[in-house]
Amino acid sequence: MKLTTIHNLFDIKYGNSLKLINLEQCRKNDPNSINFVSRTEKNNGISAFVLEAVDIESNPANTITVAVGGSVLATFLQPEQYYTGFHVLVLSPKKEMQTNELLFYAMCIRKNKYKYNYGRQANKTLKDIQVPSKMPDEFKNIDLKKLNTLKRESILNNDFNLNKNNWKQFDLNSLFKITGSQTTPVLELEEYGAGRHPYVTTQATNNGVEGFYDFYTEEGNILTVDSAVFWLLFLSI
Repeated sequence: MKLTTIHNLFDIKYGNSLKLINLEQCRKNDPNSINFVSRTEKNNGISAFVLEAVDIESNPANTITVAVGGSVLATFLQPEQYYTGFHVLVLSPKKEMQTNELLFYAMCIRKNKYKYNYGRQANKTLKDIQVPSKMPDEFKNIDLKKLNTLKRESILNNDFNLNKNNWKQFDLNSLFKITGSQTTPVLELEEYGAGRHPYVTTQATNNGVEGFYDFYTEEGNILTVDSAVFWLLFLSI
């Protein structure tokens, strides 16, 4: 597969670099509401909704936002016009791209997240990240309507009586074999190179997965628990 760099496919510029505290927050459905995209990894990068200001130019829809600080390489396609906070770059395709193609390149950028651990930022190096020069054919036939299946209403319409009064304490060892995990520094993992095995950390997003490498220490079909959070909970009892 032929590779190219991000700046050959996209025009890259900083967004608005606004402070949320200086904007008037509102609800999504309020008149003149506009999305505010920050460096968060959640909710497509949208951390708030604010009132659109006459003197602030919005970023165009169907562009890609990339956090280059904070949650580095939190990358999303923005289907609506939006404002951005600090350290968010906006990628506009140099040639017309369909939604499938934009989503594909957003995914490719996110896959490089493992390179930016330990506080590394991507403001200078994002443009040089290598990605496929064109989208593979298998991505062209993805039905986006099937992907957009989220519903606002709850899937649980009934209340459940959990009978908590009848609950009893039990030892987790009766259900699970509990062992410590093997700590493997990212720099050591990078020697193995990118691969298909997830690297699980203590982060609270993305199922704890921070990257994928050609190396693993644990078998699948197990539960992982952040031991630091466990001890904090234990001490608070």
